[in-house]
Amino acid sequence: MKVLVWLTHSFRVQSRIFSRGTASNEVSFVYYSPHYYDDDIALMHKNSCVDIEYWFKYSLSAFSLSAKAGGYDIHCFKQEDPISHINRLIEKHKYEKVLIDKPLFNFPNSIDVSKINAKIEFVDSDLYDEKCKHLDVDKRVKYWLESYKEYLNVVSPTWLSKNIKLKDDGLILMGEDQVLELLAEDRIVENFIQRMIDYKATKTHPDGTFRISGHLQHGQVDAGALVLQILVASLYDRVSGETWHLEPLKQLAKREIAIIRARSFNLQPYDDVLDWAEHFLDKKSYYTLVESSHEKIFNRHELLNGTTADPDIDMVVRKLKEELWLHPELRKWLAIEVYWGMGGGTEALESLLELFNVYSIDGQSPNNMINCVSTFQLQDGMPEKIDTEELFKRMNL
Repeated sequence: MKVLVWLTHSFRVQSRIFSRGTASNEVSFVYYSPHYYDDDIALMHKNSCVDIEYWFKYSLSAFSLSAKAGGYDIHCFKQEDPISHINRLIEKHKYEKVLIDKPLFNFPNSIDVSKINAKIEFVDSDLYDEKCKHLDVDKRVKYWLESYKEYLNVVSPTWLSKNIKLKDDGLILMGEDQVLELLAEDRIVENFIQRMIDYKATKTHPDGTFRISGHLQHGQVDAGALVLQILVASLYDRVSGETWHLEPLKQLAKREIAIIRARSFNLQPYDDVLDWAEHFLDKKSYYTLVESSHEKIFNRHELLNGTTADPDIDMVVRKLKEELWLHPELRKWLAIEVYWGMGGGTEALESLLELFNVYSIDGQSPNNMINCVSTFQLQDGMPEKIDTEELFKRMNL
């Protein structure tokens, strides 16, 4: 079968979509920049202080280099209407099927894949096991443990296809030497493997988390391979009653559930915060967010610039700007402080989401969006209380 593979964000040879593509008879891999077909995401990226272009070029360049070693080309296009362009490619090269890399968020409404003139199939490269329907973290982890399978069979490229060359838009990627140097310096996967056994004990410390969310979001690392790594490494320990594997698996399960839920409600990172809140807050919390308010101490501009006059908040905002990332417990603390400092209401949630979307490497992700919104889930009419002194001491602040 002659197959066209539309990549959206899975920039790695170890993925379900790449494995499916290389198992066909003839294949072309194409990528369409969302900057040209989704004006809202282009604006978000333009306003971000994270160097999105660098991450994109690093991810795609490393992926292109690995694919080329197996004889495959990655073709990049700048098209306002990818569907029409795909149909022209189908007409010219007679593709029988289009495999679509299921995006982290759904496609915008402007993309109607039903208009593609060939069989289409979405391939989900973000989930360890697509058959798992549990949206409860513990049940999802239990399913993984009880339904263990050889995940490498579905994410390892078979390199059987004949590569069909196309003429692309000539996107400038990094040079081979630069890519190899960056890959040699990037220790993120090694860090994950080293920390996963002790993660339960280290996760509350400043350097004890995986910090792999940016690599997952930008498609460089396969989340399912991380699940497999934990399952394999913990096999004998589980037999003897050890439970270290549960905490890292729960973190990966939370990420999968966030992706599934964002997709199921057809939410985009740039959608109105009330659309997000309606799905992820209970009725009482949603009503409080919309209707009630209290005294405002600082505004959105002051929060984004780290000039709220609250030394603790400003220090944490500076830390976010410097590192482009915050420890999960600091994120939650900051969210609660924003709730109180900005008088509650939708402006507080909008400002919080904008802060992370602009300054955090993993801000524009389902997991971060849902975590931010969920912080406004009230308990006894108020957000969760956090001991600032104890938290800052643990975070060495």
